[in-house]
Amino acid sequence: MVKHGIKKCLCCGLALSGLLTAMSVSALAAEVKVGVVNASSLHLRQEPSTGAKSLETAEDGEKVVVLEQKGDWYQVVYQGGEGYMHSDYLTVSPEADFPVGGGVVTGSSVNFRKAPSTDASVIKRLGKDAQVEVVGVKSGWYKVKSGDKTGYIHPDFLRVAKSVAEMVVEAEDEVPLAAVADTDDEKAALRAEIVAYAKEFLGCKYRYGSMNGKTFDCSGFTSYVYKHFGYALGRSAASQVSDGKKVASRDDLKLGDIVLFRDPSINRGAASHVGIYVGKGQFIHSSSRGGGVKYNSLSDNYYNRYYIGARRIVD
Repeated sequence: MVKHGIKKCLCCGLALSGLLTAMSVSALAAEVKVGVVNASSLHLRQEPSTGAKSLETAEDGEKVVVLEQKGDWYQVVYQGGEGYMHSDYLTVSPEADFPVGGGVVTGSSVNFRKAPSTDASVIKRLGKDAQVEVVGVKSGWYKVKSGDKTGYIHPDFLRVAKSVAEMVVEAEDEVPLAAVADTDDEKAALRAEIVAYAKEFLGCKYRYGSMNGKTFDCSGFTSYVYKHFGYALGRSAASQVSDGKKVASRDDLKLGDIVLFRDPSINRGAASHVGIYVGKGQFIHSSSRGGGVKYNSLSDNYYNRYYIGARRIVD
């Protein structure tokens, strides 16, 4: 607290400088770590209680971001969502490279540094709401990719998307058609319409064997969406592996492509799960793991591990 009035500009400048320095030091308070699941399955809960709602289930060996400890619980980020995991079932370490999810810059001019330190050189400065890919944790900082550069941002200035699709949802619309489709390209416009139609079912419940417009299983959802536009897809994820045209790589994905996954613990056949690509590394699907139609990121640990390819239906 300043006890006397500041009468000179120099004094004002010194006081302001000191205040800004104090603010900068206090701002760098958060410190993130890595938690590795050491149980066959571990619930991500909405509150730090065994009676709280389970949001997701992590498998043995999967990694989460540890934000802080609250009693016997860790507040964590898993698959882009925040929640709580019991400390008995997480092994905490200071660093690891793993796909965390999307990140949104929260400061107006945030340093993107070469190393996890305020003394490290600055690669560039990122503006508020800039989007990055979070690819790990080191020395309390987030390791991120911005364009073709990899560096570090302090967690006080970066928010991992609360849901894996939040970076899409926060854009004025989940899929801004004008931004992703050339109006002179009819096929691109149709792909964008397919994605826009698919998003209308967000929140619909998962139900095995269903595709009635209110509940869906994974292949039922993709079949239902494409049927609306006159395309007939196979009724199972395994059969949709043969639909359309093969997409060469993830870098070649376009809106509306169906993305396929194979979890051998579920199905050792051609595919066990399918969704629709919506851009920015994300897809929409009806998930038994998440309880219904929602977004996920292809970089999420589970989906990154079991991704087997994509098919282009509109070509």
